[in-house]
Amino acid sequence: MKLLLACILLTISGLTSASECTSVIKDRSGYQFESFTRSSYSQQAACDQAIYDCNGALSYGQSVGRYYDAHCEIQFDQPAPSPYPRPRPGPGPSPLVCQTDLVDYYGSTVRSFTAPGSSEWDACNTSDNFCKTELARNNSYGYRCVNRGLIGNRNDPRPPSRRTKTEQCSANRYDPSGMYIQSYNASATGPMDSDVLGVACRNAMNMCSSELRGRQTCNIAR
Repeated sequence: MKLLLACILLTISGLTSASECTSVIKDRSGYQFESFTRSSYSQQAACDQAIYDCNGALSYGQSVGRYYDAHCEIQFDQPAPSPYPRPRPGPGPSPLVCQTDLVDYYGSTVRSFTAPGSSEWDACNTSDNFCKTELARNNSYGYRCVNRGLIGNRNDPRPPSRRTKTEQCSANRYDPSGMYIQSYNASATGPMDSDVLGVACRNAMNMCSSELRGRQTCNIAR
């Protein structure tokens, strides 16, 4: 009886001395999506389990198009214990960020995906994968992924003026009764923040208008 009582007290003592640790899925702006709190015989073991579960949830979320710019990290209420020291801020290069756009048949951007990386290839490969995952999840006939390259990076050696986009537009020619005659396709390239699609549509309309006969009309294809 005394042995049984001693075992019970030892078990209770072990439970009360258990350590807890919390990991979070957080994006680059600091927004927290999910948290994972785990307890174990030591804080190191609890943190190992918390970060393991966090990485599993992050991996699944990214496979279905979520958390594309997020990461897992340990959340400490007190100064970080070893072996998880809190990173010390210091000088150093910022990670490179690459953007890939999901564009529709007309070249309009439906959604943009960005990803950080230690190199241009690493960042752009990740942003491409995010876009391709989204493309595969939806009925996206005529859609495609367009890599825009590095964006907003102090380490990007290319001047901003070289970061451009290309858009396409179509105009249709109709006879006076509204019957379709012919299509005219045009494309334009310009800075990322300019109305490149508008330029492409004006070019398509000019091509169509140059061949109007009588009461024929031209309209942008939608």
